[in-house]
Amino acid sequence: MESLGTAAGFDLDAIIHMFQFRKNKSNAAFRERLLAEEREKFIDHRFNKALVLRLTGLIGDARDSFMQRCRPSYEICLYVR
Repeated sequence: MESLGTAAGFDLDAIIHMFQFRKNKSNAAFRERLLAEEREKFIDHRFNKALVLRLTGLIGDARDSFMQRCRPSYEICLYVR
């Protein structure tokens, strides 16, 4: 027996989500900001004052200046141990 009246399924949430451009863009920007902040904290954790003191012997303003000038990228901190 053939069933009559069966309709194709619609995902109403997906359709609504497609037309929320501003909200989607805002969420994407927020996600990127969180990722950037997480990366900066990771760099701070790996490239800290104790490490710079141990490697260079610099202290005080010289160390702080060195840390600003020579701050490594996220990728370098991720792969260099």
